[in-house]
Amino acid sequence: MAEYISYQSNDLDSLEKDYLPPLMSFIKQILRILIYTVVISRTINPLVALILLVSTAVSIQIPKIVGKLTAQHRQVYLEKQGNYYRTLEDLLKGHHLVNQVTLSGFQDQQRNALNTLQDKYLGYGLTKIMGILLTGLSFEFISIVLFAYLAYSLATQQLGIPEVVASFGYITAFSEPIQEILYDLQMLESVKPVVQSFQAIVSRPSAVQAPQMSFESLMLNHITKRLGESSLTIPHVEIRKGDKIALIGENGSGKSSLLNILNGTDRDFQGEILLDHLPVHQLWGKFGMILQQEHTFISSYENNVTIFKTFEANFRDEKFEKIPPQSLSGGQQQHMYLNREKNRHSPLIIMDEPFSALDASQFQKELDKVLSLSSAVVLTLHRQEEMLSRFDQIWEIKDGELVVVKRVLKHD
Repeated sequence: MAEYISYQSNDLDSLEKDYLPPLMSFIKQILRILIYTVVISRTINPLVALILLVSTAVSIQIPKIVGKLTAQHRQVYLEKQGNYYRTLEDLLKGHHLVNQVTLSGFQDQQRNALNTLQDKYLGYGLTKIMGILLTGLSFEFISIVLFAYLAYSLATQQLGIPEVVASFGYITAFSEPIQEILYDLQMLESVKPVVQSFQAIVSRPSAVQAPQMSFESLMLNHITKRLGESSLTIPHVEIRKGDKIALIGENGSGKSSLLNILNGTDRDFQGEILLDHLPVHQLWGKFGMILQQEHTFISSYENNVTIFKTFEANFRDEKFEKIPPQSLSGGQQQHMYLNREKNRHSPLIIMDEPFSALDASQFQKELDKVLSLSSAVVLTLHRQEEMLSRFDQIWEIKDGELVVVKRVLKHD
């Protein structure tokens, strides 16, 4: 989130203000200079036009060099701004720990991050100022070179006074487009990393996939996932159409990590996933899921259970529809999340502690609903061992390895 805010408020803004206008201006001024060069060549002296072009070509190297330096300072500044947003996000998430004793520590963290950001912003600003000064000096270089040539030509009578006066007039005409070009080049060079970053982002293939409407088999083979100093190993498991699978294990054993591999939110693992015997590299968006911290949209109940009317609200709780979804209790929201997934008709629903906010009686009722679904289901189960007998498979994570404790063979 912090990176997104930083990119949205800085990089896209820079593309709009510091790249597109200078680019259009640069093209316009180049055309003006070419026209003036032709006019000078025809009406005064081709050598004067050549000197103007050569000196301009030399002078534009200065803003290019300064632009690269500005780009480096700008990149550092943007990185620190991203760090600052991350610090704010981190502190806001821990707001419940603020009191009169801890407040000063929170303020110090925020202040230190802000001071670092301000230091880098100052360095970036000073570099821009230096660039403007050097750009002005580079323009003066053109004037000095041409003045020296005209003085020499007048002294040696290669040019007459009318031609020299006309040349000075064209220098004045040249001054505006040259100054614009020097400034535009500096700006274009300074935002080049932003342009490259933007091009890399828009050229990425979309991660949004079509949902899987049906499947017969989903297999995980030789999966290894690092979990800090330990690891999770999955030799081989298979989910078949309509399977109801309970995932059990101690807290911290890797249950959520396994479900994140299945739902596609985690791709940092080694191994093979086969969907209907074909390898797949991305499961994100293919199947339904209910995460530990599932999201409630700031919208109506209907929009929450249909994802903004993407599908029909066949499953809903009318008694909750007049209550803002954010005001529902934890258990009521979990009802809503299950209705959302039932409306999606996904062939596989992956549930990470979906009913943790329910009491035993409510849990029993919701579990009955889940087990009656035609979809395959994988969910973590922490209580009521007697419920395990109702599942087709029981997966247990023990000592860092997934073991299939129970599997009911099905015949096609």
